[in-house]
Amino acid sequence: MDNLFHCYTTKIPSWGYLGIVSDETTLLRVDIQASREDLFFSLSKRYSFLNHTNRFKYLAESIIELIHNPVDPVNLKYRLEGTAFQQKVWRAISRIPLGSLKTYQEIANEIGHNKAVRAVGSACGANPLPFIIPCHRVVGSGGRLGGFGLGTELKKKLLRQEGITGFLF
Repeated sequence: MDNLFHCYTTKIPSWGYLGIVSDETTLLRVDIQASREDLFFSLSKRYSFLNHTNRFKYLAESIIELIHNPVDPVNLKYRLEGTAFQQKVWRAISRIPLGSLKTYQEIANEIGHNKAVRAVGSACGANPLPFIIPCHRVVGSGGRLGGFGLGTELKKKLLRQEGITGFLF
């Protein structure tokens, strides 16, 4: 039988609808979508048993605070589920300091997979905790913005919030 996952959603003005998913104790996924319907569709693709609850409202409040006032490090209890390669990429991304950028190539080099630039991009896109594992801080070579699982406009917003402007936009 599948586990019961807990879901909490809220609207963040000018950002969209925030949804978080947790098990009994641990944050598993964060998502933002333009509409509540899109958010539930996105979350339901991965979690078949969702219990909407206010029980983990504090997690959402912590993430909203992080979105509006980025800080390093984040002290939230979370679990990352992914392949060994994705885990390596996410650990490397977690070490990118606030207000800094790395390229997909730099991340590939750092984890010892120099030719896996596209795979690094795919791992970024699969990041289940985009505000905690700051994949928005990873850009293409030559200052290209690159993709972002939650959309490039949101990536730009997050980078500007950290004080990164100029050649990327």
